[in-house]
Amino acid sequence: MTCYPRRCIIPPVMSGAARLEDVYEPIRAELEAVRRTLTEQLRSGESLVDEICRYVASDRGKLLRPALFFLSLRSLGRRDLSPELIHTASSIELIHIASLIHDDIIDGSPTRRGRESLWKRFGLESAVVFVDLIFSRALRMLSGVGRPEVWEALAEAVAEMCEGEILQIHLRGRPDVCERDCLRISLKKTASLFSTACALGAVMAEGDGEEIERFAEFGRLFGLAYQMADDLRDLEGEDAPIGEPTLPSIELERRGIKGIEAIAPRIERYLGEAWAAIAFLQPSPYKDSIGKLIDWLTQRARGCLGRDLRGR
Repeated sequence: MTCYPRRCIIPPVMSGAARLEDVYEPIRAELEAVRRTLTEQLRSGESLVDEICRYVASDRGKLLRPALFFLSLRSLGRRDLSPELIHTASSIELIHIASLIHDDIIDGSPTRRGRESLWKRFGLESAVVFVDLIFSRALRMLSGVGRPEVWEALAEAVAEMCEGEILQIHLRGRPDVCERDCLRISLKKTASLFSTACALGAVMAEGDGEEIERFAEFGRLFGLAYQMADDLRDLEGEDAPIGEPTLPSIELERRGIKGIEAIAPRIERYLGEAWAAIAFLQPSPYKDSIGKLIDWLTQRARGCLGRDLRGR
């Protein structure tokens, strides 16, 4: 992992509660185009399959990865909204959606975001095959993106995500899981797609090699922080997978609440290093939005620590 000077640990962002609506304001049109595209892609002439498509499409996710793709691209100066950009961003989100369905199947999670998981509602076999359909839709869109480096980067990200999932399955419930294991899983399962989204934004803005690497590093560090914050939230959930090898879970087991309280500074350190990686950017509404996104994730992590985890 490349290290950059941490001249500014946490970016100077807005006061008060950080909201994703504020983060997304400069790229509202871009994300609406992605939502429309996802709805169009998640359709089928088969009524049963279309019912599954509509169920998945009705869950309006946060679109964090497409947002970071567009914020990276816009912050480097590209201003158009071509089909290849929309299709790349939408394919990134479809890959993410497919990974969530896989996670729920593997973990046996009956719910996601307060709704029945896809496998619970439509059956295990249908959910497994539906993931294949999602990948086929992503491939169809990417076939119209005439840049082999985009295909290669997303194929590598999917491979990394699969490796991370296999590692997590192998390490689940083992008493010898260490911090390095947890970080390897988070880098592969989560940070890889964040990193790819940011790097591809720089690639499609015709950024140079250093700019592309700095955005890739930003995405890796942001992804690590995001996964740690997400793992903190899982600790309080009734449907949280048992024995998952995550840093918060092993800290809670080994050091109790003090271990959990040590997670927030680590999240903030990763976010500070992420911000330092893109400190070269000229001031713009897009750079401001990246700062607001860091603020949002910082508050999200602190909010988890404000809840009572002692009974876990």
